[in-house]
Amino acid sequence: GRTGRLLAVRWPGRSAHAERGLLVVSPFAEEMNKCRPMMARAAADYGTRHGAALLVDLYGTGDSEGDFRDATVARWRYDLRSAIEWLEGEGVRTLDVLALRAGALLPVRDVLGPRIEPGRLALWQPVVRGQQAMTQFLRMRLAGAMVAGQQGAAEDPRAVARERGFVEVAGYDLSESLVREFDELALPATLAAGWQSLLALEVAEAAGESASPALRKALDGIGLPADQLHTGVVAGDPFWSTPEIATVPELLRRTAEFFG
Repeated sequence: GRTGRLLAVRWPGRSAHAERGLLVVSPFAEEMNKCRPMMARAAADYGTRHGAALLVDLYGTGDSEGDFRDATVARWRYDLRSAIEWLEGEGVRTLDVLALRAGALLPVRDVLGPRIEPGRLALWQPVVRGQQAMTQFLRMRLAGAMVAGQQGAAEDPRAVARERGFVEVAGYDLSESLVREFDELALPATLAAGWQSLLALEVAEAAGESASPALRKALDGIGLPADQLHTGVVAGDPFWSTPEIATVPELLRRTAEFFG
């Protein structure tokens, strides 16, 4: 049901008031739509096994209220806090989190209230630096303009956002505030200490136990003990960007095992 400005979809667990719950933090823009089946399956599995699981559409995304043009990182932080308060009302006292792609950049740890403890944190193909991810997304505007032969193909999208207050990219209007705030996000800064354990999984053609160099470097800055930090690579398709909807069963299995 609706919780303030966001759409919250709950998967009930073994009891109406479970002390342990899961918050699923979605990725950015079109990747959220591609990841919806994987997020829903992970949340449903958690809810069946452990307790309440909550998947939210942040302000201006999915089926939530508001326009994407008005979305900012500050608004999304408020929505995350509202979602956590909703889980508190369900009796949750230990919060597990599953964050996908750029969702890993949102500082969930910073918005936990005093009555709820951080539990386990799982990251799927996490984005390491917001500025790099935003640059890649903004390049879609340049590519689209060049293919269409439109004027202004060489315009700097960030400059357009500063001048007009927003910039249109692949059907999404990004505010200047969102672009600027996203540029300032980085994975180590958003993963404050306190989680019981952390799992970071990436997807590639072949499975492995070693994370990519960029991810390893980012995770080294968190300061978690080695026995609380787990990484790996599972074989599968990049479901967040494939033309057709894709799923990675091994990713779901490893995550359920981690939470379980």
